[in-house]
Amino acid sequence: MSDGYVRWYQESAATSVIAEQAEVFAAYGLRLVHPVRGAAVVLDVEGDDVLMDPEELCRLLGLRIASITMNWWFSADIDALRCRTPRAGRS
Repeated sequence: MSDGYVRWYQESAATSVIAEQAEVFAAYGLRLVHPVRGAAVVLDVEGDDVLMDPEELCRLLGLRIASITMNWWFSADIDALRCRTPRAGRS
């Protein structure tokens, strides 16, 4: 079975919705910040984990200058959702 992915689109580049989406996911136990590492986890081009301050990740997502792949967590061992945000103008 292949890994599940979510491709994240937003209608307006003027407003980032990551904070609101994080609240919705949190209601279901899904977190952007890794519970042990205390940081958001994004993937580099080789698929390796890169720890990032969540506020910085939100800022970069709002700029929409590059695709960003990030993990969402149920627990320290379970990255339940891998989400890729396309850069502006690309799908």
